[in-house]
Formats: sequence, structure tokens, C-alpha cells
Amino acid sequence: MLDLPRQSWTLVEAVREQARRLGERPFLTFADGASLTFARLDRDSDRVASALAELGVGPGHRVLALARNSAAFLLAMLGTHKRRAVFTPINTELKGAFLEHQLRNSDPSVVLVDDELRPAFDTVDVAGLGASHTISIGDPDTPALPGTRALPFDALLEGPAEPGAVLAPATQDVGLIMYTSGTAGPSKGVLMPHGHCYLFGLGMARAIALSSEDRYYICMPLFHANALLMQVVGCLLAGAPAHVARRFSASTWLEEVRASGATVTNALGVMPEFIWNFSE
Repeated sequence: MLDLPRQSWTLVEAVREQARRLGERPFLTFADGASLTFARLDRDSDRVASALAELGVGPGHRVLALARNSAAFLLAMLGTHKRRAVFTPINTELKGAFLEHQLRNSDPSVVLVDDELRPAFDTVDVAGLGASHTISIGDPDTPALPGTRALPFDALLEGPAEPGAVLAPATQDVGLIMYTSGTAGPSKGVLMPHGHCYLFGLGMARAIALSSEDRYYICMPLFHANALLMQVVGCLLAGAPAHVARRFSASTWLEEVRASGATVTNALGVMPEFIWNFSE
């Protein structure tokens, strides 16, 4: 278990250290066939950080993501952190006023979006938005949000990693903004420092005695703290490989768990009931 000293409780340092320790050992596989080793996660997120620096993303800036589970999601998050900027993943089901509120409230410098989710932004008024670029995952011809320039995510990986572009965040730096569900009014953006994010993963990994001998099956959305911090970051700290599904499906859950070779998984709320009903 990677238990860093308090001054190193950042997701960037956790990735750096596991890349040093575990190198090209497999870390994450994805439903689309993509994969990341511990070292590649570190290496490719350096490239993303360098590309974001070219786009003007710097400390304290926000990168908003409307994106499903993918390698690009995690590389964008770590690349953002390596600019001491703030990654802001939002619910992929948002549209209309709910999407517009979080878009304007977070005031991003860059917007990351799955090509299939891009039409959601057609339901909101983006006039006056300060973002400079729309980075698309998937189809490189995905149109940009009005007033921004289009850039495919793959282009972020084409250039070299520039050492001067990669910054080291501090434990107290905000690494994520995650929005509440908004049941008692407009969603609130929760500021989550790196130390908080690190301890989320460490606490879960310790609680279930996760080890490098395990394999995790992750099917919950990465825009949620459970999947992103308790599961992915927990696996990172434990050195445990994981398979990340595109999204939860009760009808295929058991088949996918078996196919992935998972020893550990996590279900939330009504998910176990849905799974049980399909198993009858």
C-alpha cells in the first residue's frame, strides 16, 4: 500500500511514485480496448499537461468534463492536476438549466466533452463563456462550443512532455470540484483538495484490505467520488489492476465481472437490487 507522507498527499505524487515502483505493470483496462500501465498513466498525463499549458491552462483554472468512463477522462484529470489546475467532472445526464448552471458556476478555461454528449450543450446558452477550447473525445470532427476552438483529445498526446509545463500541486491545493445532486436548490460545487482526494482512496483501500493481488471491476461513473476516488485512486495506491466499464448495466454486470477476472467490485444504492432481479 502506498502510504505517502502528509506533504505528498496529492494524486500527482501518487501517480509519480507508483510509476516509479511499478513501471509498465498493467493498471487500467477499458471497455473500448484501451489500457494504461502505471508508467503510461504518468507519462501520457505529462503530455496532456504540456498541451494544456499551450492552451493557457494554469494554476487555479478549471477544466470541465462532460465525459463517460475512459482512459481520456483519467489522463485529462491528471494532466489538469499537473498544471495545478482544477478538474471539474459533471454528471453526464445533465442538460438545459442544470448543465448551464454548472458550466457557468465553474467558469472553465477548457471544456472536455465526449462526442456523443456534445449535443447536450445545444440546450444551454453559452454566450459569454470564458472557455478557449472544446476538447472532444472520440470523433475529431465534433463541433466546438460557440466561441471556442475545437481540438480532438488525441492531439493532446501528440507532442512531447515539456518539463517546465508539469507542475507539482500541494496537498492543500484544490484538485477537483464535484457538484452536489441539487436536491435542496442549485447544485453546489464542492472544493476537494488533493489531500482529501488521496485519503478517500487510501481509506477505502485499507478498509477492504485491497492488494496488488486483487483486480477491481469499476462500473460506476467516474464523475462520482465513489468510482473515481474510492475505486480508481484506491486501486492506484494499492497497486491493484482494474477494469473500467463504460457504464453500469444490470443485465451484463455478472458477465462482465467474470470476464474481467475481478475479485472486488462496488455497488451503490439500488444497484444490488437491479443485479439481483436480473439474476433470478
